[in-house]
Amino acid sequence: MLHTISVPAMAIAVILIAINQILFIRHIKAVYKEVLILQQQLQRLMKQLN
Repeated sequence: MLHTISVPAMAIAVILIAINQILFIRHIKAVYKEVLILQQQLQRLMKQLN
């Protein structure tokens, strides 16, 4: 009985983990893009100050 419960539970857990990983990776990519934009803006400001 325990086995029949654990298999679907494991499948659901694996799917949820996969979805979480995808969302997390997308979030990291978005943050990375923002950081690159901020770096470019900072470099422009530094050039203006010099």
